[in-house]
Amino acid sequence: MIRILATLLVALLAACSSSGEPTDAAVDLALDTRVQDGLQPDLAHVCKHPEVVKQCKDGWCVLPAGCFTIGSPADEPCRTRDESQVQVILTHGLEVAATEVTQGQYRALMGTNPSYFAKCGDDCPVERVSWHDAATYCNTLSASKGLPSCYECRNDEDAVSDGGLADARKKANNRCRVARGSITDCQGYRLPTEAEWEYAYRAGTTTALYNGALASCAAADANADQIGWYVGNASGRYYQVAKKTPNGWGLFDMAGNLWEWCHDRLDRPRHRPILVDPVGHADRTTSAVRGGSWMYYARTLRAASRLEEQVGTRSLNIGFRCVRSRP
Repeated sequence: MIRILATLLVALLAACSSSGEPTDAAVDLALDTRVQDGLQPDLAHVCKHPEVVKQCKDGWCVLPAGCFTIGSPADEPCRTRDESQVQVILTHGLEVAATEVTQGQYRALMGTNPSYFAKCGDDCPVERVSWHDAATYCNTLSASKGLPSCYECRNDEDAVSDGGLADARKKANNRCRVARGSITDCQGYRLPTEAEWEYAYRAGTTTALYNGALASCAAADANADQIGWYVGNASGRYYQVAKKTPNGWGLFDMAGNLWEWCHDRLDRPRHRPILVDPVGHADRTTSAVRGGSWMYYARTLRAASRLEEQVGTRSLNIGFRCVRSRP
């Protein structure tokens, strides 16, 4: 239903006035809504966020299809110029890992632990994983559950890896790309798109952090302290997952501890007034990372904060979590 509505919406918004803006009639017909609570009036005419209900089991949380406003308002403290606000419609639900992939989970599936701080323990997030390593892990997780691979990975010897369980364990130097079609149509595990990641972080909120405003961009901040580990409270290290307050969906560490790889590179600037299932440019040299980390200031814990890294980077402050599309 959301997919059908989104298609209709885009078609209707194409019926523009002479000024180039959507007509009132088109907007009213697309959805009989007015101002969405908490949104700027010029961004509030399309649809409302679905009800936020915690539905988590066995380390995975289910999020419904829906829509939200990505980015930050112009008056949000600490924002940067590439955080322009755009309405996003996601036509599919998501199954999202409740935490970042841990060192224990990574070792159990891949047979190794690449983390610099390996002594932190099995419940600490895995780090020093490249985008390709994260994609390979997602493929291996899919194979372990009998699901299709979302990435086609090729190792240094140019042997194609389709995500088979035994095969993927041996591919420490894989180079990956989308296996086929649209990444959001794949039914296996994968990395979240940047839009999906922010939808998961916000859980219906419109403030800088999912638990409220951010008072300090660099120094310690009371709200930031409640939800994440960052330079103001981490004392030079990261910590076990799920030790801070989760968001409304039940997701932990969306802010702080480690940056998280996204599937796509940063899409900047955002020109269109509405985006349906957006996926950033397919260039596989860089990719977005989101959420901030134990090494960064409080401002990077904001929902809209964006950073880009080389996909081959293996950093001790970047990890990841897996997602899966749902009907």
